[in-house]
Amino acid sequence: MSLKRTIQHSLRKSKSFLRTGSIVSENLTKVREALRTPCPDKFDSAIFNFTIDFELLWGNGNLGGSDHSRERRLTSASFQKQNFKPFLDMLSELGVDISWAIIGKLADHDILPSEQESFRPDWSKTNWYDDSFKSEDDLLWNGEYYLKYIKENFPTHEVMSHGHHHIDFFDKSVTLDVAQWDMITGIKSLRNFGFEVDGFVYPCNKQGYFELLKENSILIIRGSDNSWKLDTNPIQTPIGFWISPAFMSAAEIINLIDIAVEKKSFFHPWMHLNECDLSQNDIENFYRPIFKHVVKLQNENKIKNLSFRKIAQVLSRN
Repeated sequence: MSLKRTIQHSLRKSKSFLRTGSIVSENLTKVREALRTPCPDKFDSAIFNFTIDFELLWGNGNLGGSDHSRERRLTSASFQKQNFKPFLDMLSELGVDISWAIIGKLADHDILPSEQESFRPDWSKTNWYDDSFKSEDDLLWNGEYYLKYIKENFPTHEVMSHGHHHIDFFDKSVTLDVAQWDMITGIKSLRNFGFEVDGFVYPCNKQGYFELLKENSILIIRGSDNSWKLDTNPIQTPIGFWISPAFMSAAEIINLIDIAVEKKSFFHPWMHLNECDLSQNDIENFYRPIFKHVVKLQNENKIKNLSFRKIAQVLSRN
Protein backbone atom coordinates (compact mmCIF):
# COMPACT_ATOMS: atom_id res chain seq x y z
CA MET A 1 0.00 0.00 0.00
CA SER A 2 1.10 3.56 -0.63
CA LEU A 3 1.85 5.84 2.32
CA LYS A 4 -1.35 7.80 1.69
CA ARG A 5 -3.50 4.66 1.70
CA THR A 6 -1.72 3.36 4.82
CA ILE A 7 -2.50 6.60 6.66
CA GLN A 8 -6.13 6.57 5.47
CA HIS A 9 -6.62 3.00 6.68
CA SER A 10 -4.94 3.68 10.01
CA LEU A 11 -7.20 6.68 10.61
CA ARG A 12 -10.26 4.61 9.68
CA LYS A 13 -9.30 1.87 12.10
CA SER A 14 -8.60 4.37 14.88
CA LYS A 15 -11.97 6.07 14.41
CA SER A 16 -13.73 2.72 14.30
CA PHE A 17 -12.03 1.59 17.51
CA LEU A 18 -13.05 4.79 19.31
CA ARG A 19 -16.67 4.34 18.18
CA THR A 20 -17.14 0.60 18.55
CA GLY A 21 -14.10 -0.87 20.29
CA SER A 22 -13.17 -2.75 17.11
CA ILE A 23 -10.78 -1.82 14.32
CA VAL A 24 -13.17 -3.41 11.82
CA SER A 25 -15.25 -0.64 10.25
CA GLU A 26 -19.00 -0.63 10.65
CA ASN A 27 -19.38 -0.77 6.87
CA LEU A 28 -17.34 -3.97 6.62
CA THR A 29 -19.32 -5.42 9.52
CA LYS A 30 -22.54 -4.67 7.63
CA VAL A 31 -21.19 -6.41 4.54
CA ARG A 32 -20.32 -9.48 6.62
CA GLU A 33 -23.88 -9.54 7.94
CA ALA A 34 -25.33 -9.16 4.44
CA LEU A 35 -23.27 -12.09 3.18
CA ARG A 36 -25.16 -14.40 5.52
CA THR A 37 -28.02 -14.35 3.01
CA PRO A 38 -27.40 -17.25 0.59
CA CYS A 39 -28.07 -17.14 -3.13
CA PRO A 40 -31.30 -18.72 -4.39
CA ASP A 41 -31.29 -22.53 -4.58
CA LYS A 42 -30.79 -22.52 -8.35
CA PHE A 43 -27.16 -21.54 -7.78
CA ASP A 44 -24.75 -24.17 -6.47
CA SER A 45 -21.99 -21.75 -5.47
CA ALA A 46 -21.36 -18.15 -4.49
CA ILE A 47 -21.90 -15.49 -7.17
CA PHE A 48 -19.51 -12.65 -7.95
CA ASN A 49 -20.45 -9.54 -9.89
CA PHE A 50 -18.34 -6.40 -10.11
CA THR A 51 -20.12 -3.33 -11.51
CA ILE A 52 -18.79 0.09 -12.46
CA ASP A 53 -21.32 2.92 -12.39
CA PHE A 54 -20.13 5.06 -15.29
CA GLU A 55 -21.23 8.70 -15.57
CA LEU A 56 -18.23 10.93 -16.42
CA LEU A 57 -19.12 14.46 -15.23
CA TRP A 58 -22.88 13.95 -15.54
CA GLY A 59 -23.10 12.09 -12.22
CA ASN A 60 -24.71 14.95 -10.31
CA GLY A 61 -26.49 14.29 -7.02
CA ASN A 62 -27.76 15.61 -3.70
CA LEU A 63 -24.97 16.43 -1.25
CA GLY A 64 -26.91 17.38 1.85
CA GLY A 65 -29.20 19.77 0.03
CA SER A 66 -27.02 20.98 -2.83
CA ASP A 67 -25.61 19.82 -6.15
CA HIS A 68 -22.16 18.44 -6.76
CA SER A 69 -19.96 21.43 -7.52
CA ARG A 70 -18.61 22.02 -11.00
CA GLU A 71 -15.08 21.45 -9.72
CA ARG A 72 -16.06 18.13 -8.13
CA ARG A 73 -17.72 16.92 -11.31
CA LEU A 74 -14.74 17.87 -13.48
CA THR A 75 -12.30 16.21 -11.07
CA SER A 76 -14.39 13.05 -10.99
CA ALA A 77 -14.55 12.90 -14.78
CA SER A 78 -10.79 13.48 -15.03
CA PHE A 79 -10.10 10.46 -12.81
CA GLN A 80 -12.51 8.34 -14.85
CA LYS A 81 -10.77 9.39 -18.06
CA GLN A 82 -7.33 8.52 -16.65
CA ASN A 83 -8.36 5.20 -15.15
CA PHE A 84 -10.56 3.82 -17.91
CA LYS A 85 -7.98 2.09 -20.11
CA PRO A 86 -5.55 0.97 -17.35
CA PHE A 87 -8.45 -0.61 -15.46
CA LEU A 88 -9.67 -2.42 -18.57
CA ASP A 89 -6.12 -3.51 -19.42
CA MET A 90 -5.90 -5.16 -15.99
CA LEU A 91 -9.25 -6.92 -16.46
CA SER A 92 -8.17 -8.13 -19.89
CA GLU A 93 -4.91 -9.54 -18.52
CA LEU A 94 -6.80 -11.51 -15.89
CA GLY A 95 -9.66 -12.54 -18.18
CA VAL A 96 -12.35 -11.02 -15.94
CA ASP A 97 -15.69 -9.72 -17.22
CA ILE A 98 -17.57 -7.01 -15.35
CA SER A 99 -20.88 -5.19 -15.64
CA TRP A 100 -21.29 -1.49 -16.46
CA ALA A 101 -24.15 0.71 -15.24
CA ILE A 102 -24.06 3.51 -17.81
CA ILE A 103 -26.14 6.66 -18.13
CA GLY A 104 -27.73 7.16 -21.53
CA LYS A 105 -26.23 10.65 -21.76
CA LEU A 106 -22.90 9.02 -22.63
CA ALA A 107 -24.46 7.37 -25.68
CA ASP A 108 -26.59 10.33 -26.79
CA HIS A 109 -25.36 13.61 -25.34
CA ASP A 110 -27.51 15.96 -27.45
CA ILE A 111 -31.01 14.81 -26.58
CA LEU A 112 -32.76 16.87 -23.86
CA PRO A 113 -36.16 16.58 -22.18
CA SER A 114 -38.96 19.08 -22.51
CA GLU A 115 -39.67 21.44 -19.61
CA GLN A 116 -42.43 19.11 -18.41
CA GLU A 117 -40.08 16.11 -18.53
CA SER A 118 -37.11 17.80 -16.84
CA PHE A 119 -35.78 16.94 -13.38
CA ARG A 120 -36.03 20.11 -11.25
CA PRO A 121 -35.43 19.19 -7.59
CA ASP A 122 -35.84 21.93 -4.98
CA TRP A 123 -32.31 21.42 -3.67
CA SER A 124 -30.62 21.87 -7.05
CA LYS A 125 -29.25 25.38 -7.56
CA THR A 126 -28.29 24.83 -11.20
CA ASN A 127 -29.80 23.52 -14.41
CA TRP A 128 -29.56 19.72 -14.20
CA TYR A 129 -29.08 19.60 -17.98
CA ASP A 130 -26.37 22.28 -18.12
CA ASP A 131 -24.67 21.84 -21.50
CA SER A 132 -22.02 24.47 -20.77
CA PHE A 133 -19.86 21.51 -19.74
CA LYS A 134 -19.45 20.77 -23.43
CA SER A 135 -16.85 23.53 -23.55
CA GLU A 136 -14.59 21.27 -21.47
CA ASP A 137 -12.31 18.47 -22.70
CA ASP A 138 -14.44 16.19 -24.89
CA LEU A 139 -13.41 13.06 -22.98
CA LEU A 140 -14.81 14.46 -19.72
CA TRP A 141 -18.41 14.54 -20.95
CA ASN A 142 -18.74 12.71 -24.29
CA GLY A 143 -19.07 8.98 -23.72
CA GLU A 144 -18.87 7.79 -27.34
CA TYR A 145 -15.14 6.93 -27.22
CA TYR A 146 -15.55 4.88 -24.04
CA LEU A 147 -18.68 3.04 -25.20
CA LYS A 148 -17.14 2.20 -28.57
CA TYR A 149 -14.04 0.92 -26.80
CA ILE A 150 -16.11 -1.37 -24.58
CA LYS A 151 -18.28 -2.58 -27.46
CA GLU A 152 -15.35 -3.30 -29.79
CA ASN A 153 -12.81 -4.67 -27.30
CA PHE A 154 -14.88 -6.16 -24.47
CA PRO A 155 -18.02 -7.61 -26.08
CA THR A 156 -18.52 -10.05 -23.17
CA HIS A 157 -18.86 -7.22 -20.66
CA GLU A 158 -22.44 -6.44 -19.67
CA VAL A 159 -23.99 -3.00 -20.13
CA MET A 160 -26.96 -2.00 -17.96
CA SER A 161 -28.94 1.23 -17.88
CA HIS A 162 -28.29 3.78 -15.14
CA GLY A 163 -31.01 6.13 -16.33
CA HIS A 164 -30.28 8.91 -18.79
CA HIS A 165 -29.26 11.95 -16.70
CA HIS A 166 -28.57 10.31 -13.31
CA ILE A 167 -31.75 11.61 -11.70
CA ASP A 168 -32.98 10.39 -8.33
CA PHE A 169 -36.19 8.55 -9.20
CA PHE A 170 -37.24 8.66 -5.55
CA ASP A 171 -37.05 12.46 -5.33
CA LYS A 172 -40.41 14.14 -4.69
CA SER A 173 -39.96 16.30 -7.81
CA VAL A 174 -39.98 13.28 -10.13
CA THR A 175 -43.35 13.07 -11.84
CA LEU A 176 -44.43 10.26 -14.14
CA ASP A 177 -43.47 12.40 -17.15
CA VAL A 178 -39.98 13.00 -15.75
CA ALA A 179 -39.47 9.34 -14.88
CA GLN A 180 -40.77 8.05 -18.20
CA TRP A 181 -38.58 10.34 -20.25
CA ASP A 182 -35.38 9.66 -18.33
CA MET A 183 -35.84 5.91 -17.94
CA ILE A 184 -37.03 5.21 -21.49
CA THR A 185 -34.48 7.54 -23.10
CA GLY A 186 -31.62 6.11 -21.06
CA ILE A 187 -32.44 2.54 -22.04
CA LYS A 188 -33.08 3.34 -25.70
CA SER A 189 -29.91 5.40 -26.06
CA LEU A 190 -27.75 2.45 -25.01
CA ARG A 191 -29.71 -0.02 -27.13
CA ASN A 192 -29.45 2.27 -30.16
CA PHE A 193 -25.69 2.39 -29.58
CA GLY A 194 -25.64 -1.37 -30.06
CA PHE A 195 -25.77 -2.77 -26.52
CA GLU A 196 -28.16 -5.46 -25.33
CA VAL A 197 -29.67 -3.89 -22.23
CA ASP A 198 -31.88 -5.91 -19.90
CA GLY A 199 -30.57 -4.77 -16.50
CA PHE A 200 -31.05 -1.51 -14.61
CA VAL A 201 -29.20 0.19 -11.75
CA TYR A 202 -31.07 3.03 -10.06
CA PRO A 203 -28.99 6.20 -9.62
CA CYS A 204 -28.25 6.71 -5.90
CA ASN A 205 -29.71 3.19 -5.42
CA LYS A 206 -33.10 4.82 -4.76
CA GLN A 207 -36.09 3.21 -6.40
CA GLY A 208 -39.04 4.93 -7.99
CA TYR A 209 -41.51 4.19 -10.80
CA PHE A 210 -40.58 0.53 -10.68
CA GLU A 211 -43.46 -0.43 -12.99
CA LEU A 212 -41.78 1.35 -15.93
CA LEU A 213 -38.91 -1.14 -15.93
CA LYS A 214 -41.07 -4.09 -16.96
CA GLU A 215 -42.64 -1.99 -19.71
CA ASN A 216 -39.16 -1.43 -21.12
CA SER A 217 -38.12 -5.12 -21.08
CA ILE A 218 -35.82 -4.85 -18.07
CA LEU A 219 -35.41 -8.31 -16.52
CA ILE A 220 -33.28 -7.64 -13.43
CA ILE A 221 -32.06 -4.76 -11.28
CA ARG A 222 -29.69 -4.08 -8.41
CA GLY A 223 -32.08 -3.98 -5.44
CA SER A 224 -32.23 -1.53 -2.57
CA ASP A 225 -31.58 -3.85 0.40
CA ASN A 226 -29.80 -7.10 1.25
CA SER A 227 -32.53 -9.48 0.13
CA TRP A 228 -33.29 -11.32 -3.10
CA LYS A 229 -36.72 -10.43 -4.52
CA LEU A 230 -37.69 -13.13 -6.99
CA ASP A 231 -41.43 -12.46 -7.03
CA THR A 232 -41.13 -8.97 -8.52
CA ASN A 233 -40.88 -8.12 -12.20
CA PRO A 234 -38.05 -7.34 -12.78
CA ILE A 235 -36.12 -9.56 -10.34
CA GLN A 236 -34.08 -7.72 -7.69
CA THR A 237 -30.68 -8.79 -6.41
CA PRO A 238 -29.23 -7.69 -3.07
CA ILE A 239 -27.77 -4.18 -3.18
CA GLY A 240 -24.16 -5.21 -2.65
CA PHE A 241 -21.72 -2.58 -1.44
CA TRP A 242 -19.56 0.34 -2.54
CA ILE A 243 -15.87 -0.50 -2.79
CA SER A 244 -12.97 1.94 -2.37
CA PRO A 245 -9.22 1.49 -1.85
CA ALA A 246 -9.26 4.61 0.32
CA PHE A 247 -11.38 2.89 2.97
CA MET A 248 -10.68 -0.82 2.52
CA SER A 249 -7.69 -3.05 1.96
CA ALA A 250 -7.42 -5.86 -0.57
CA ALA A 251 -6.94 -8.31 2.32
CA GLU A 252 -10.22 -7.19 3.91
CA ILE A 253 -12.11 -7.63 0.64
CA ILE A 254 -10.52 -11.03 0.00
CA ASN A 255 -11.65 -12.09 3.47
CA LEU A 256 -15.19 -11.03 2.60
CA ILE A 257 -15.04 -13.00 -0.66
CA ASP A 258 -14.06 -16.09 1.32
CA ILE A 259 -17.07 -15.54 3.58
CA ALA A 260 -19.29 -15.31 0.49
CA VAL A 261 -17.85 -18.62 -0.76
CA GLU A 262 -18.56 -20.25 2.61
CA LYS A 263 -22.14 -18.94 2.72
CA LYS A 264 -22.75 -19.35 -1.04
CA SER A 265 -23.90 -15.76 -1.20
CA PHE A 266 -23.89 -12.88 -3.68
CA PHE A 267 -20.71 -10.82 -3.60
CA HIS A 268 -21.49 -7.61 -5.48
CA PRO A 269 -19.01 -4.73 -5.10
CA TRP A 270 -19.65 -1.62 -7.19
CA MET A 271 -17.67 1.55 -7.73
CA HIS A 272 -17.05 4.59 -9.92
CA LEU A 273 -13.72 4.81 -11.73
CA ASN A 274 -12.85 8.02 -9.88
CA GLU A 275 -12.33 5.94 -6.72
CA CYS A 276 -9.22 4.44 -8.32
CA ASP A 277 -6.07 6.57 -8.04
CA LEU A 278 -3.20 5.58 -10.30
CA SER A 279 -0.80 7.76 -8.31
CA GLN A 280 -1.47 5.50 -5.30
CA ASN A 281 -0.89 2.36 -7.40
CA ASP A 282 -4.44 1.24 -6.60
CA ILE A 283 -4.73 -1.12 -9.57
CA GLU A 284 -1.75 -3.21 -8.51
CA ASN A 285 -2.19 -2.93 -4.75
CA PHE A 286 -5.98 -3.21 -4.47
CA TYR A 287 -7.93 -4.28 -7.53
CA ARG A 288 -5.59 -6.82 -9.10
CA PRO A 289 -5.24 -9.00 -5.93
CA ILE A 290 -9.03 -9.02 -5.53
CA PHE A 291 -9.71 -10.10 -9.10
CA LYS A 292 -6.87 -12.64 -9.02
CA HIS A 293 -8.45 -14.21 -5.96
CA VAL A 294 -11.82 -14.41 -7.70
CA VAL A 295 -10.22 -16.05 -10.75
CA LYS A 296 -8.51 -18.60 -8.49
CA LEU A 297 -11.78 -19.41 -6.69
CA GLN A 298 -13.66 -19.63 -9.98
CA ASN A 299 -11.10 -22.11 -11.31
CA GLU A 300 -11.77 -24.15 -8.16
CA ASN A 301 -15.56 -24.01 -8.84
CA LYS A 302 -16.13 -22.15 -5.58
CA ILE A 303 -17.58 -18.98 -7.08
CA LYS A 304 -19.07 -17.93 -10.41
CA ASN A 305 -18.53 -14.53 -12.00
CA LEU A 306 -21.96 -13.82 -13.50
CA SER A 307 -23.55 -10.86 -15.22
CA PHE A 308 -26.95 -9.65 -14.08
CA ARG A 309 -28.31 -10.98 -17.37
CA LYS A 310 -26.95 -14.47 -16.67
CA ILE A 311 -28.37 -14.36 -13.13
CA ALA A 312 -31.80 -13.53 -14.55
CA GLN A 313 -31.51 -16.35 -17.09
CA VAL A 314 -30.70 -18.92 -14.40
CA LEU A 315 -33.53 -17.72 -12.17
CA SER A 316 -36.07 -17.81 -15.00
CA ARG A 317 -35.45 -21.48 -15.78
CA ASN A 318 -38.22 -23.85 -14.77
